[in-house]
Amino acid sequence: MGAAILGLCLALLPGSQAGSPVAPGDAAPRIAVEPARFHFGAVLPHKTLRKDFLVRNFGAAPLQIEGLSSSCGCTVALPESRAVAPGGRTVLRVSMDTRDDKGHVRRSVLIRSNDPRTPVLELIVEAEVRPDAGRTAKPLSD
Repeated sequence: MGAAILGLCLALLPGSQAGSPVAPGDAAPRIAVEPARFHFGAVLPHKTLRKDFLVRNFGAAPLQIEGLSSSCGCTVALPESRAVAPGGRTVLRVSMDTRDDKGHVRRSVLIRSNDPRTPVLELIVEAEVRPDAGRTAKPLSD
């Protein structure tokens, strides 16, 4: 119950990515992305990582995804739809290539929309790129 109350309180904060309530007479779209951040964990170099994010419209008017950009050419975001009805959602498929990266990798995707409160929303994907990430430990022989 405490977690539900905390979640509700966070959702009501101004600028919260969890969505904010629509005031009476405020017929505007309200964007939210779930999750706002994702960590792939330990991964190998030269792999393509994929994650589906939900883009939700908590507003009272249609949401338009007007543009998408990323911090690196190795990261691509593709929406199922660029239009989201009030109360609706669409899937945003994000892929990130690890290439020759080593160590902690952090990439961002910027979503530009017609939400007047949040015209640009950032989501983050991260990973720990390690050449030994796919190997399992072998038991020591006697």
